[in-house]
Amino acid sequence: MRPSGLLHPVALVALAVGLANTWYLQEHYPGWITGKLSDVSGVLLCPLVLAALVGVGLPRHLYPRVVDGCIVATAIAFTLVKLWDPANQIAERVLELINRSNSTKLALDPTDLVALPMLGVARWCYRISAARATRRSDRRPGGLSRGRDR
Repeated sequence: MRPSGLLHPVALVALAVGLANTWYLQEHYPGWITGKLSDVSGVLLCPLVLAALVGVGLPRHLYPRVVDGCIVATAIAFTLVKLWDPANQIAERVLELINRSNSTKLALDPTDLVALPMLGVARWCYRISAARATRRSDRRPGGLSRGRDR
């Protein structure tokens, strides 16, 4: 199995926080903190999920580039959605299609960009997961040699 960083404990905590925030906290405790929790968990998880989807079937040696590309794409998309009204409206429509709901509203809020450092955390989650997978495969007979595919 290819390490994506999605099973790293930090990513799993971000997933749990994001789900708890979406399904409970935002409804019962609306406010700026629940909005920031959504941004932080979403920005951390988005590139890892995108990379896992985009990287299916690609050679292992390309996967770090896929992760980096997904991190850059997430940074650009998130920044545009938070700062530029046309991008914000497109993102709302896409989320409405995914959620099959007409009630999706994304805030145009430059302060949400405080979540962007989570992209570095996402990269760290991937690198730690990849390093652990390489160490495991190096210990197995017929595993990777020096961390590369044969």
